[in-house]
Amino acid sequence: VFKPGVAVFFLKKKFSQLKKNLKFQKKINFYFNKIKLKDFIYPFLEPSKGAHFLDKDYYAKVFNAIDLRSMEEKLRFGYYINLNLFFKDFKKIIRNCKLYNGLNHLISENCFNLEFLIQKLKKKEKLLKRKSKKILES
Repeated sequence: VFKPGVAVFFLKKKFSQLKKNLKFQKKINFYFNKIKLKDFIYPFLEPSKGAHFLDKDYYAKVFNAIDLRSMEEKLRFGYYINLNLFFKDFKKIIRNCKLYNGLNHLISENCFNLEFLIQKLKKKEKLLKRKSKKILES
């Protein structure tokens, strides 16, 4: 038996979820594009030279190679369903950079700048969550 009230409720719920997902995707794209514009990000835009030339040392040190181009693909296909996954991939880039290049390499300086930016974005997100939680509670 078809119940119009139930169907309307279901459609409203689905629409609400889609709206929420779209809002999240816009936010994550905003963060990604903001990060991509930074001048220190260029070494991470494409796969590492070590990965590109199948450098044996690279794969001995780096197990989960990732770069911004790969992340962009994941963004396009909706892989990032929460910010934790998004920030986790940036952590991989940072970890891989430190492992492969060492801490005193010029590229590692870019890595430290990226790490600082990601920490800043995480703090901003926590503050936004707290503010929205307070608003909902009042």
